[in-house]
Amino acid sequence: MKLIYLELEEEITSVIDKVGKISDNSITLVVPKGANLIQSIVNLKLLRKHAEMEGKEITVVTSDQVGVNLAKRAGLAAQQRVQHGDEEGDEPEPVPKSRITSYKEIEKAGVGIKKPVKTSPPAKKKGKAKSVSLLPKQKLLITIIVILVILVGGGAFAYFYLPKADINIVLNTETITNDVEVEILTSATELDEETNVIPGKRYEAEVSGEIEREATEEKDVGRKAQGTITVYNNYQTTPRTIVPSRFQTADGKVFRSTETVTIPGYTDTGEDKVPGTASVPVEAEEPGEEYNIGPSDFILPALSPEIQKQIYGESSSAMVGGSSKMAKVVSDDDLKAAEEELTTRLKDEAVSEYSDENLIVVPEGSKVEVLEYQPSPAKGEEAEKFKLALKLKLTFLAFDEDDMLAVAEDDIHEVLPEDKFLLGGSETSISYDLANEDIDNGKLDVFYHASKSFARSLDREVVKEEMAGLSAGEIEAELSKKDSVESVTVDFWPFWVKSAPTNTKRIFVDISLN
Repeated sequence: MKLIYLELEEEITSVIDKVGKISDNSITLVVPKGANLIQSIVNLKLLRKHAEMEGKEITVVTSDQVGVNLAKRAGLAAQQRVQHGDEEGDEPEPVPKSRITSYKEIEKAGVGIKKPVKTSPPAKKKGKAKSVSLLPKQKLLITIIVILVILVGGGAFAYFYLPKADINIVLNTETITNDVEVEILTSATELDEETNVIPGKRYEAEVSGEIEREATEEKDVGRKAQGTITVYNNYQTTPRTIVPSRFQTADGKVFRSTETVTIPGYTDTGEDKVPGTASVPVEAEEPGEEYNIGPSDFILPALSPEIQKQIYGESSSAMVGGSSKMAKVVSDDDLKAAEEELTTRLKDEAVSEYSDENLIVVPEGSKVEVLEYQPSPAKGEEAEKFKLALKLKLTFLAFDEDDMLAVAEDDIHEVLPEDKFLLGGSETSISYDLANEDIDNGKLDVFYHASKSFARSLDREVVKEEMAGLSAGEIEAELSKKDSVESVTVDFWPFWVKSAPTNTKRIFVDISLN
């Protein structure tokens, strides 16, 4: 192994020249720290390529650790000190200088430069010889090699590191409705996910309010016809008492007596019966002119048909005073609807004013006690509008919403397929329905309803491996076959790239939801 000691500022061309003139195939270059040669990986790669062309092995020895690292990266053997055991007996071989001062020395060196024709050269100082450079051709060759290396390296970089593919995938999302029945107990101290029992808290509130609504029922509020009916008792000899009763004409018009009357029994003369009689004031069942009728015969429909023939009524004068007038009145349905609406409003107000913000109350699951009930006007009275004032005592069961969500989350994971995932925070249309309530015993059963979105899982790394090397059209076609994919867009860079890189690290997959 031959040693060559290099200068600090020695150029790569000089180093290559020296290596070329050594006959030994194993050469060690001893390079000072900070030398030009080991400051550039391009210099070192050129040295390695020149050595390979001449079949020589180069080892770089330098105390410069950066130089050692660069030499190794350039493909050269490198170390920080000479291994003396391996070079025993070797002496540095004198290396011809790169510049020769006479043509005779040039010819002896076998460089092959022809001696020029003698001319009258300019006067030279005695003792000074003209130097002749041997490097122009070598410099041109090295320059060409450098350019080729740069082009090859640039082409490799452009081929392997510039191309990239951006694949944007939009996944289909689906909706699943989570319905869970949960039992709320004031006696429970902690959540029990197996039995769907969560702790409850009881609270009471007294609320009052008033509501005004329009009356909806139309009724004839005109005057009722009035008159007098004579009642006959030809049924028994003893007196018969008639409480306020109905008297009906042959065409179905009904009048009601307004007083209780006692009718004497009939008198038997031996030849004939003389019925007992009594007069009673009556009033038409409904207002209206149609009840202004003349003298008529009446039956008592409450009696049996046989007795109706013996006890009956007659009017000797007309019924008068009946008139019609249609008007709005406060009906029972109006009052019930107003009470229900006002109660719901008062429940909601009580719930919204509940001081514990961490707890949830289902307004429907409450016990309602009516303390005061005041309609104005009263039921059946004529009015376009009416008011209803209520005072209520409400008893609720409240619960922690986190407990409810924990039970619901555990339940939905039991039915969700393994290859699908829930979207965090995607709960929509959360509602509660009352199943059963027993407020006095601290129990409330409710149904929790929530719509949650989910999507099918898609592995980015698998997508990269499957799409590597495919064109944009092929990528879109392949991914569109998946049920979970709604749409795909593909972009390549730079502009000349027509397919995804085979290097998956240059494929970027972005997954979003519709």
